[in-house]
Amino acid sequence: MTYPTSFLVAPAPTVGRNTTEKAFQMPRPNNTDYAAGRKILVIDDEQVVRRVIASCLTAKGYEVDAPPVDTQAGSITASQAAESPEYDLLIVDLKMPFLDGLQLIKLLVQRNVDTPIMVTAGFIHPDLKVYFEQIGISQILQKPFQLVNLLEQVQRALRSR
Repeated sequence: MTYPTSFLVAPAPTVGRNTTEKAFQMPRPNNTDYAAGRKILVIDDEQVVRRVIASCLTAKGYEVDAPPVDTQAGSITASQAAESPEYDLLIVDLKMPFLDGLQLIKLLVQRNVDTPIMVTAGFIHPDLKVYFEQIGISQILQKPFQLVNLLEQVQRALRSR
C-alpha cells in the first residue's frame, strides 16, 4: 500500500512575512544530544516512507541507513544488515513484496540479535501485538503516522537498549 507524503508530513503554516512561502516543519526533539552517535536501519519497501523517516531522523542528528528493499537483491542486503551489531535500532515494515518483515523479525530473535526493533505497518492484528510484546518489541508505529510520533517512539526504543 502506498501512502502519499501528505499523510506522513503536514505542511507548516505560512512562514515569515511572505505568505506564499511554505515549509515543512520538523518536530523538535526533547534532547538533541540524545541522537548523537546513534545509528538506525530503516527497512521499508516504500521509497517515500524510507525517505521521510530518514530525513526526519537525520535532521535530528541520527545516522540513518535506508537501503531499497523493493527488489530481491535489496531485500537480501537489508536482512543481512539487520544482523549487524553496528545499529542501535531497526525500523522494520511488516508487509513488503520481497521481504516478509515478520519472518525477518523471527529470524533476528532466533539469532539472538539484541538490537531493539520498532515495527511499522498499516494494520497490525491484536494477536501479533501480543507476540511482539512477548519478544520485547514495544514500539509499534501504525501508518500513516505523524513525525512527532516517529521521534517519540524512536527515543523510547533506544532508551530500552
